[in-house]
Amino acid sequence: MWPKAGVAVLILLTGMALGVGLGNVITGDEPTPKDEPSEVAADCDAGNETIDIAADDAVVPIVRELADGYTADLRASGRDCIPIRVRPVSSSAVVGRLINGWRSDTHGPRPDVWIPQSTLWTELARLQLDDPTILPDDPTVLARSPTVLAVPRPMAEELGWPDERLNWKQFFDLADSDAGWSEYGKREWGSFRLEMTDPRYTTTGLQALLALDAANGGSRSQSATPLSLFRVQRVLSNIDASSVETLERYASADAPLSALSATPLEEREVWRFNQSGAPAPDEPSESSVSPPSASSELPELVAMYPDSGRDDIAMESNYPYVLLNTSWVSNDVLQVADEFGDYLLSDAGVKMFTDAGFRTRDNEASDVLRDEDCMRAMDQIAAEPPGDLPDVDSFRKLRSSWVTVPRFSRTLFLVDVSGSMNVLVADGRKTRLEATVRAAQRSLDVIPNGSDVGLWEFSTDLPGGQHGGDYRELAAPGPLNEIVDGRQRKRVIVDELDALDPENDTALNDTVVAAYRSMRRRYEPGSQHTIVLLTDGRNDDDNSIGHEQMLRRLQSMGKPGQPIDVVSIAYGEGPDLDKLADISEVVGGRVISSPQVARLDRLFIEALRR
Repeated sequence: MWPKAGVAVLILLTGMALGVGLGNVITGDEPTPKDEPSEVAADCDAGNETIDIAADDAVVPIVRELADGYTADLRASGRDCIPIRVRPVSSSAVVGRLINGWRSDTHGPRPDVWIPQSTLWTELARLQLDDPTILPDDPTVLARSPTVLAVPRPMAEELGWPDERLNWKQFFDLADSDAGWSEYGKREWGSFRLEMTDPRYTTTGLQALLALDAANGGSRSQSATPLSLFRVQRVLSNIDASSVETLERYASADAPLSALSATPLEEREVWRFNQSGAPAPDEPSESSVSPPSASSELPELVAMYPDSGRDDIAMESNYPYVLLNTSWVSNDVLQVADEFGDYLLSDAGVKMFTDAGFRTRDNEASDVLRDEDCMRAMDQIAAEPPGDLPDVDSFRKLRSSWVTVPRFSRTLFLVDVSGSMNVLVADGRKTRLEATVRAAQRSLDVIPNGSDVGLWEFSTDLPGGQHGGDYRELAAPGPLNEIVDGRQRKRVIVDELDALDPENDTALNDTVVAAYRSMRRRYEPGSQHTIVLLTDGRNDDDNSIGHEQMLRRLQSMGKPGQPIDVVSIAYGEGPDLDKLADISEVVGGRVISSPQVARLDRLFIEALRR
């Protein structure tokens, strides 16, 4: 194994620089790193002028070293120079700060130059800025790196690498299969673990989401539906804030082949990880590093180049050099920054980028990449980038929609089985209960397999039921993919739904209180907790507590910072929507209603959204 302690330290330092903790990513606030210019730049006599560059972490060491070389050349030729400071700031954070206002006291110096991971981020910023002209329409690209699927070599060889080129749908189907690696005679590898980084904050994650959504039959216009996004999320084993987290977990795993099967990365990340055993750039940049020993127990990652199935997706990162046209950038700074951009594209600059595993701005791969066995399939993709950026407004909407997709969660379904559920729906071919059962069963296909799900039925006088027969637990909460009495819990829930039989009255109030109490006892910090109440009526149990008493009991069980939402799906003409709304107002949640039972599928999806 590669040394784990060294990797862990590197992860910690990189995480501090990037601010990749989820809270920092969401707010756009990152720890401000040390801002002093290098010793070379410190000798520049430029008064108070400084060129501040906010750059993606991947290129920071290279740009810093080239900044020193550029400054040294200016001084050697007798020209004035301006100190250049290069700070690692994530692309998504820069977008948020430019849109919402850059606070120098919190965010550090306002940038004169921005080097994001992709032109995609500049377009997202331009779309939302009050004055989009502060960003150029067509910034200069410094280097490129295609998005690949990194797969441990033994697994890649089982999939036909390097000769076979799988598409994204094949990877989606592998991750969605219950058989996992046993289909290839490798049961010891377990399930096919497809992972990716969060699409809201990473280029590779967003591109992978688009490709997987298309593979799953999603819209080709990037306007993915909640259902298609739920299905994509369901097949993912993990979603990380950054590739650093994914690679660190793989490098530290006792059984690496059981920890990861495939994850989208930049091509250069695969190359570098195999070279150094580390998931992030060194500080300062090193052009050559010692590879792991041949006896390493950690399988190397190989780059597989799946067909995206989407000609309009540029599956790459292209690191543009963006000069900001703002009031805080003086003419002197703008001129020197522009010249420094040219210097980055000099022969010396190009060599540093390609020595670090990047391709040239013309997408040419250097011998550094071509000489590596793990890149043997790289000729499967054309020399030119595979497409242009798709509609950026659709990209923005997709990122926003992803926020609502449920992560691993705890959900308890409460199904009304009172006599009114035996009424035929409009088409006359099924009852309300049958329509409810079909919709509930389909909803299980979009809930992540590792999520806890339970099932209760409620009515009155249920044989063997609790609280005088008001409700009955049919499936105890637990992971959908957990084996219960020889069957997966998902299968148990499906079968129990099929066996429901409508009878008697609606014991709604006592059931909601009991369900809330049960979820409170099982509360797990960090998970989304939701009670999904499905009913076509209102409480009509003569032996039940009243509405106000129910609300008081729910309120007494609430805890700050530990929400348990009650989402009521109400359909037909019978539900008392005001009383259902009172429940959600007290504990959180909402009421989703429709007189049309035919809309139940969409109501379920809406209920599961965050």
